[in-house]
Amino acid sequence: IELTRENNRLSVPVTATLAPQPNLVVTSFSVDDTVTQKQGCKVYYTVTNAGEGNIGNAYWRDVLHVGNVQLGGKSRIMSLAAGESYSDSIEVVMPDNLLGTYAAFVVADEDDNIYELGRENDNYLLHPVTILPAPPCDLVVATVTADAAVTMGDSIHLTWVTQNIGENAIRGMIKDAVYLSADTVYDEGDMLLGELSYYGDLPANRS
Repeated sequence: IELTRENNRLSVPVTATLAPQPNLVVTSFSVDDTVTQKQGCKVYYTVTNAGEGNIGNAYWRDVLHVGNVQLGGKSRIMSLAAGESYSDSIEVVMPDNLLGTYAAFVVADEDDNIYELGRENDNYLLHPVTILPAPPCDLVVATVTADAAVTMGDSIHLTWVTQNIGENAIRGMIKDAVYLSADTVYDEGDMLLGELSYYGDLPANRS
């Protein structure tokens, strides 16, 4: 039986130092000075680990904002040593509810998944962008060719030519849809067979 436990402990001084931490910084960001509503926009950016610590195999997201609207982003799982960088791009379609001049910015590690010792304030870079109203265009389907007969359950092969007969060029995302109809009139009862989305520039009076 111990009458006292005062001498059961012995303490020694220990110096604790914080491990080196990473710091993600958006070091470059480029976007067109003017973009158009409902048209495609592609931005390019570079992120550098400007901290002293390495990032192991970790997950984070880079996100593009215009004003207070989040338009799109890129997710990644990767390692990034101190001093290393990566470059990437984000492609979005500009919404039709934004018009005028806004601050566009890319935020690295949008969700703060990477611990940076309170240095998240340099995770983004701004660039002013002016959003213009979409100019009117006029798309028509000039020709369509398809198999004359198919069997239920088989694939059907078809081709078509889309033409811009308007006075303004189209730049951005275009989505074509193929429907099956019992007549030559498109209506809501027709069956959707498939869609094709693509990014391109279509000048006036071109196909």
